[in-house]
Amino acid sequence: MPHPPLGLRALYVVNGDLYTDFPRDSKLTHCDAHLVLVPNPRGPRGDFGLEQGLALAGAASRYTFSGMRIEAPSLRLLGWRVPLAALLLRSMAAKCCSAELFIGPWENRRPSSCRL
Repeated sequence: MPHPPLGLRALYVVNGDLYTDFPRDSKLTHCDAHLVLVPNPRGPRGDFGLEQGLALAGAASRYTFSGMRIEAPSLRLLGWRVPLAALLLRSMAAKCCSAELFIGPWENRRPSSCRL
């Protein structure tokens, strides 16, 4: 059964296994998505780069995706079955994925027995 339409407003998505005091006052402007990035907790490898407020797929300096994002309705035009990573990479290529770096308390509390 398909998901019901969410309307024309942006959707704020936060993974349920996070501990943070991130202030939820980020705004989505003209982009498909806005990502919250954090410094890499386990070394130099990260998920995305950040340059002039845009998330980048290919960058020398990379940060970890925090599990917090804002999605515009336009991000899900292809449907809910398309993997999020594919949608974000497409938006990044079109320079339509903004981002910010959060320096503050953040911890992914996924149990260590959980493997992706």
